Amino acid sequence: MNKYKKLLSNSLVFTIGNLGSKLLVFLLVPLYTYAMTPQEYGMADLYQTTANLLLPLITMNVFDATLRFAMEKSMTKESVLTNSLVVWCFSAVFTCLGACIIYALNLSNKWYLALLLTFNLFQGGQSILSQYARGIGKSKIFAAGGVILTFLTGALNILFLVYLPLGITGYLMSLVLANVGTILFFAGTLSIWKEISFKIIDKKLIWQMLYYALPLIPSSILWWLLNASSRYFVLFFLGAGANGLLAVATKIPSIISIFNTIFTQAWQISAIEEYDSHQKSKYYSDVFHYLATFLLLGTSAFMIVLKPIVEKVVSSDYASSWQYVPFFMLSMLFSSFSDFFGTNYIAAKQTKGVFMTSIYGTIVCVLLQVVLLPIIGLDGAGLSAMLGFLTTFLLRVKDTQKFVVIQIKWRIFISNLLIVLAQILCLFYLPSEFLYFGLALLFCGMLVVNQRTILYIIMALKIKNKTFGMKSS
Repeated sequence: MNKYKKLLSNSLVFTIGNLGSKLLVFLLVPLYTYAMTPQEYGMADLYQTTANLLLPLITMNVFDATLRFAMEKSMTKESVLTNSLVVWCFSAVFTCLGACIIYALNLSNKWYLALLLTFNLFQGGQSILSQYARGIGKSKIFAAGGVILTFLTGALNILFLVYLPLGITGYLMSLVLANVGTILFFAGTLSIWKEISFKIIDKKLIWQMLYYALPLIPSSILWWLLNASSRYFVLFFLGAGANGLLAVATKIPSIISIFNTIFTQAWQISAIEEYDSHQKSKYYSDVFHYLATFLLLGTSAFMIVLKPIVEKVVSSDYASSWQYVPFFMLSMLFSSFSDFFGTNYIAAKQTKGVFMTSIYGTIVCVLLQVVLLPIIGLDGAGLSAMLGFLTTFLLRVKDTQKFVVIQIKWRIFISNLLIVLAQILCLFYLPSEFLYFGLALLFCGMLVVNQRTILYIIMALKIKNKTFGMKSS
């Protein structure tokens, strides 16, 4: 299969598995805003953000190694799965001990913390099995697992927040049970009991997997700091109510995260498979150009409808959150670009570079949060995250040249960014009677800048459709 077609095919399959779950994050925002106060939602979001920090620590990031090693032709899938689950079992023992200790302490929120660790445990198990399915080419099972997780999360959220109004407890319980249900699905469809054997426990393989995965832990923590540290700084400087507004403002840019997650899952497979190709430089360069164009066009289009969407889908208590969205949209853009170049480290098995390039971006982000939040409020959270991810992106562009030379069409790339920045200025400063005309005009300008790329994609799709029609006749 043509490498471009395979990337597209994998992207479509992963869309099925991810689109529902990622859209659910956006679609459930109205439910959260009506079922919980800004203070409650702010704390619930903070707990889940903390869970994202703990996950790589608790699981030793073994699920990332599961994917990479499952794709190695020299490895048997049974040994990769068995030894991944051995690492997870060790982490499960310490997680259970930690949950028991926390619950025994005289803490006001000990129940929430115990639920948090339990969620991490089952999320880790679910991640191992889903990455294993992806690594051995069971893309449809991987996608189906995403659908199951989406359905269970949505149904349990409605049950625990609407019919049994349990607040934060219900929110966390729904996350735990949704992951348990998804683990059972993967266990049944993959028949993992047939793949696991104590006879193939291999200490050498475990250490190889950990050697690959452990450098990704500090990188994950740094990435978490870039994405989520603002919650804690906002809580300290501005209070839990402001954290509720921040939670809504960061959920909306998850539209970009939806596509990025789907694409990255497909791109990791293609990048690893094509890493030894002599034409990898052109392939990687073309893919990045189309990715950047697509994301920037989508961001520009969303700026036109941003304000009315936010004002209509959330309760009045959160209506002002729209003004904090634009810089978080840009931060998600640069995060996506950083992820693309980060895949080069994974393909080359040089995961230390992921950590090293994340350090500087994190330092920029954290320092700017400390400076900007007390001065300009919540706007400082988005601005600092954007500049932090921009720093990481530029560093990776330079550093990964030693693995593969990716040619960026800087003139088009910078022109697109400037148009988006102009739209942001319009949102804040253009009178309402001219606002939407100005935003739409700038979007048309971006279409002109990218006309060659758009026409090429249209022609490619037409050729593909004609070829498909000839074959099917």
